[in-house]
Amino acid sequence: MKVKIFVPTLFAGFILASCDQPQSTSVPQASVPNQSATNKTPPKEWEAWAMWADEKHSTGDGQGHGPDVGSDEWAYALGTQLGISDSQGHGPDIKSDEWRRAVEDKLQR
Repeated sequence: MKVKIFVPTLFAGFILASCDQPQSTSVPQASVPNQSATNKTPPKEWEAWAMWADEKHSTGDGQGHGPDVGSDEWAYALGTQLGISDSQGHGPDIKSDEWRRAVEDKLQR
């Protein structure tokens, strides 16, 4: 008879104990926009421009694999993914002003 009372009491105790645990919820902090996100005009300097473009369209796989941002390989991948150049490289010369304008146009849509 005591076992019948003990089991429900034990179960209720576990439930109450779990309710008393402090809940850790993440409170969203005010986001501070970075300079490139608030800047309507893409940077002029190549390295800054490449970082800006990569923030908008990453060529990596999300696990740290991919070409170095700003490299010729990165520019080729970006141009191909955005449809600036086809897989044979037909299109504006990689990293040229025309190429950059085409990339900017695609990224700002």
